[in-house]
Amino acid sequence: MKKGLLVYLLVTALGLGHTVAAQDEVEFDEEIVYEGEIERGIRAGWQQSIIVINNEKVFTDPLNSFYIGFFTTDSIASFLKFEGGFEYYQAGGKTKDLDTELKLHYISVPLSLKFKLGPVYALGGVSGSVNLMGDYKRNGEDLGDKDFTTFNAGAHIGGGVKFYRLGIEARYNWGIIDVYQGYKTNHLQIGAVWYF
Repeated sequence: MKKGLLVYLLVTALGLGHTVAAQDEVEFDEEIVYEGEIERGIRAGWQQSIIVINNEKVFTDPLNSFYIGFFTTDSIASFLKFEGGFEYYQAGGKTKDLDTELKLHYISVPLSLKFKLGPVYALGGVSGSVNLMGDYKRNGEDLGDKDFTTFNAGAHIGGGVKFYRLGIEARYNWGIIDVYQGYKTNHLQIGAVWYF
């Protein structure tokens, strides 16, 4: 009787141990699957920006430049993702007739929600930016320090398509903070995305 009880307890303990181990493996596998849904990458491309006051352009021509940044995307649900990162971009405008150009250099932290359906996605969010420096020139002469704000912020919408590790996307950003005497920066970005 004691021997049978001992065998029974031993078999039960082994079975329970195997069940716990199997459950740990499932949780570990689920964790791996979840971590696999985290994406990282680099965004880069062409940017066109304008300066506006009350939605009217300050300069006659946009400033064409570039942007480059790093991002991380994490899944909230199968179709919904959260994306954060940082990027460098230039905002401004110019008037060729007066040989005037304003160029502001920013480091930005964009935060977005992405709605994904297959390879196609739409996104929207906000960003905060720090002004590293500003160049304001007329006829090649520096117009001096115009007390541009250190901080800028905006709201953006966009969309893109992902093909394996590569993608293309477009975003438009509206400035929501005055950077100098009512000036606000708006910009369009079109570029490539590399996931790694």
